[in-house]
Amino acid sequence: DRSLREYLTLIRHQKQYLRYATDRILLMSDDSTTHALIDSTLLSASAIIPEVKIISAGFYYKTGQFQKALDQHEKMGVNNPGDSKRWLVFSENLMKEKQYELSIRAYHYFLQNMTQKDPSILGKTLLGLGQAYEKQIIQNILAVRSCCKCISLRVILN
Repeated sequence: DRSLREYLTLIRHQKQYLRYATDRILLMSDDSTTHALIDSTLLSASAIIPEVKIISAGFYYKTGQFQKALDQHEKMGVNNPGDSKRWLVFSENLMKEKQYELSIRAYHYFLQNMTQKDPSILGKTLLGLGQAYEKQIIQNILAVRSCCKCISLRVILN
């Protein structure tokens, strides 16, 4: 608890240590007994220190709370060119975790709120969105096939 508060104090006064503090806090989250403490501390600190939202997003992503991670990214918004990379990486990572619906939502949010219309970034975003839709469709087809096999097997056994 104390070290967590110290990292947040460090970020508050010395923004250049954000990456360092994020890494340390995420390392602390390896112990699942610390999750509730980290969550509540980050939540209260984010009102005072806006940069804490990026730590919260990383914490939620690492602990498999992907919807909450998306919520944090939306709270951070799309305000500067650096945010483009953050959104693209986050959306791609959701796809890697097979969170296709959330990946699609992240790409949509980013497209709707982009501040710069760089053709390269727009192209990467549209390509990622298309890939997420494609993977979601394939996942749904496989789920339907699996379900149909179960139904066929039940009919044969009865």
